[in-house]
Amino acid sequence: MPKPQMELQAIISQSPLLSTVLGHWDEIGLPDGRLVAGAIAQTVWNHAFDFAHDHGINDIDLSISTTMTCPKARKQTTRSVSGAYSPICLSGSM
Repeated sequence: MPKPQMELQAIISQSPLLSTVLGHWDEIGLPDGRLVAGAIAQTVWNHAFDFAHDHGINDIDLSISTTMTCPKARKQTTRSVSGAYSPICLSGSM
């Protein structure tokens, strides 16, 4: 694994916020879901400038498949995400 990729993994795993998100990943059941850039970029910035791990992070965005068009399925996914992350929820919109 290239060094920058290893450094990124180390920074993410040291973040209490992001490591918690990833630790609960299997509970939400999004096989094609992704943790996307905003919180990751801010976490790297915070690490580089010695800010608190959650400085500037107001929400954590998850990307899901655009094939999920059924409102019932989207509602269930929102409940699953909210349930898995309720202790750390920063924003409840999806």
